[in-house]
Amino acid sequence: GAFVGEWVSSQKEAASAFVKGGIRKAANDTIWWGHIDDDIGYVNIYSLTGFVQDATWSNRPQQLAIVDDAFEEMLVAFRDKRALLLDLTHNQGGFDGASDLVASRIADRARDVLTILPFRTPTSKAEVVTVVPSERTRFTKPVFVLTSEVTVSAGEGLVMMLRAFPHVTHIGQRTRGYVSGILNKPLPASLASEEGLIEIGAV
Repeated sequence: GAFVGEWVSSQKEAASAFVKGGIRKAANDTIWWGHIDDDIGYVNIYSLTGFVQDATWSNRPQQLAIVDDAFEEMLVAFRDKRALLLDLTHNQGGFDGASDLVASRIADRARDVLTILPFRTPTSKAEVVTVVPSERTRFTKPVFVLTSEVTVSAGEGLVMMLRAFPHVTHIGQRTRGYVSGILNKPLPASLASEEGLIEIGAV
């Protein structure tokens, strides 16, 4: 844990070093952003959850509202930029609603972005996920999405969503390969956590 903490801290310092005028932070420090130069904006999303200090399943609407407002501030500031670098190299995932919100700020139009099919389920049960453009400020000029082998879970879902848009270019390393959100399973009281739920993620 200490090693990972030090490593992430060093990466954050390196990522913010080339941002002119200092890095800005939003949504409980999960989103860092700034201006690389007059032409390129920079957004680093470190997590797709934890947008408030006491983040829970029940306050997700509040979390999404905070992220939506943060993107409004960023994209208004980037209105005259020629391109955007979206850094997901250290994204540790979160929930798909946050991925959809971010993608809606990049969307040029409504597009089917991916298909979800539970394991051993007939293809007729597949669910097509469509990203609908946000009614607020969007960035539809060139977007470059940077990933690494650390990019995981809902971060990978976000990458798949963004790759559906023609003005988005995906660069960097392959992602972790989990491609899975968190599944809640209620268990008997003797086995459950204090909240009555245990979160099961991909392994």
